[in-house]
Order: sequence, then structure tokens, then C-alpha cells
Amino acid sequence: MVRLAKSKIPHFILVVTFLLLAFFPSVSQAETMGVKNRIKALLPKNSMLRDYEQIPNMDKYLVIYITDPEIEEHEPDTDYSTCPPLVHGQPIYGEYHLALYDDGYFINDVTIPWNSSWEMKIVYRQPEGNVRRRSFEEMYPDKDEPFRMKRVKLLTFSDLTGDGLPHQFQIEVFGGSCGHASVLTAGYSKKEDKAVIYPIKGRNPFRPYYWHDNFYPNENGEFTWELRCGDHGNGTYKREKFEFDKDLQAYVLEESEKTPCEEKRDWW
Repeated sequence: MVRLAKSKIPHFILVVTFLLLAFFPSVSQAETMGVKNRIKALLPKNSMLRDYEQIPNMDKYLVIYITDPEIEEHEPDTDYSTCPPLVHGQPIYGEYHLALYDDGYFINDVTIPWNSSWEMKIVYRQPEGNVRRRSFEEMYPDKDEPFRMKRVKLLTFSDLTGDGLPHQFQIEVFGGSCGHASVLTAGYSKKEDKAVIYPIKGRNPFRPYYWHDNFYPNENGEFTWELRCGDHGNGTYKREKFEFDKDLQAYVLEESEKTPCEEKRDWW
């Protein structure tokens, strides 16, 4: 009997351990929930925490929140069969903010600029499997299939300035033209130790702007934008080359071209 009792003790301990692990979060989960709750406690009244993410290799976080958010209602049978609704998905209207969180405080908080008369809206959920430039028929061969929606993450880091640090991310806002998006670049500036929205200095360097059509810099902070002949009936070829200036902390226009398509014979 004594031997039997001893053999049951390890089994009892294993059962208790399993129950504790099943019903109590891990240390990392608890820390994550703790950070999230501390961030939410800092938000202004009537605000929504849209996304937050730890900056790679740092103990700081970038935070996106929305004041006075309005989630566009989504019906299961909503027609997402055309390009703009498909990529827009279900958006949230409101004023968007980017903040740097560190050890219980916001180091800085900037309003994400918006230069349109339209109310700002950024995608919240999209049809599952959505990829730009894929047709509705490719994604949903059975049109009677109900849409499966997924939440879209906004904070996905990469190096877009050429400093070797994956501290930048981009936000896309889609207009009415398939294959085109207004894109903003933002992130964490180690040089300034704050959350930043990176300006674009174009033909008039004294009037920087922040959103640009299909603006996707590479890991060297370089990008060449083109509007090709025939794109949505476009009759003028346009090209702009940008480079990130580390001193100005901005994308600066280095070259540009604007040629009527009837004069540019190499495009077809």
C-alpha cells in the first residue's frame, strides 16, 4: 500500500501542474496583457486601441489609437466583389494617433496627418485571404461562399530608411483606383527617441507632405515611383525618384520626369 501511494503522488502533481498551466496565463502572456492594459489606461476618453507592437530589439512600443472611432457596419452579405470595397474591407473612421510607449508613459504622441476632404478611414478587417491585384473570382470561385473576415495588423516593422534598423512601418489607404493606394511611412526614430511620421519633400521642399501614391521604399531608403501610360487611361508618363535623407529625416525628391505618352514610344 505504501508503494502504491508513492506511485500516485507524481501523477497527482502532474495533474495539478497541468491544470495550473491550462487556467493561468504564462509569464509572457501576463506581461503582454499587463503592457496592453497600461497602454489602454493612458488613452484619452472615447478612444480605441487599434494596434501596438514592441519595437524590435527594444523595450519600447509603438502604439496606434483612434479618437472618436466609428466602425463601419459590416453585413455578412456585403458585396466586396469590386476592387475598392475588396481592399477597403471594413474600415474605422476617426482621428488616428501614433505614440511611443516606454515604462508606463507615452514619450510622445503625434496625430497621423490627413490631407483630404474625405473623413479618414483605415481598414480594420478584410475578407480573409485578400491580396491586392487578385481578382474576386480568383479568391472566391464560389460566389455563394460567405466572407471570412480577418483583422488587419497595422504595425509590421521593416527597415525603410537605410539605417539597418527595422523600425518603420507603412499605412495604406485605398482610393477608387484598383492597384493604387495612398501610403504613409512612420516609425521610431532612434536618433530623436520618439515616434515619427516621415515627411516627403517633393518639388516644393517647403511644403512637405506625408501620403504618396504607391510609395514603397526599399531597405536602402530609395524608391522610384512611376505612373505608366495607359494606367486607368493615363496620357502622361510620370516618374519620381526619392531617397531618404538621414539629416532631414525625410524622403527627398532627387529626380523627376513628366512626358506626354505620344512622345514616349517605348512604353508599349
